[in-house]
Amino acid sequence: MSESSSSKNLLPNGMKLKGEENYTAWKEIIKDIAVANRLRYYIHAKGKAPKYVDKFNKKANEIKLAV
Repeated sequence: MSESSSSKNLLPNGMKLKGEENYTAWKEIIKDIAVANRLRYYIHAKGKAPKYVDKFNKKANEIKLAV
């Protein structure tokens, strides 16, 4: 994996959550990371986690696995 693709998932120590002390700044950084990784849907108020689909289940729908 290239450094550029993995680096957008890593927070420098100075940006890690320290409780109330830096929550607001941390929250904005996490939102940016979610958008960069196409995960904003899962943290949006109207979003919801997908149903678990096991790729080894013979009854699994291949279309659902691809999403």
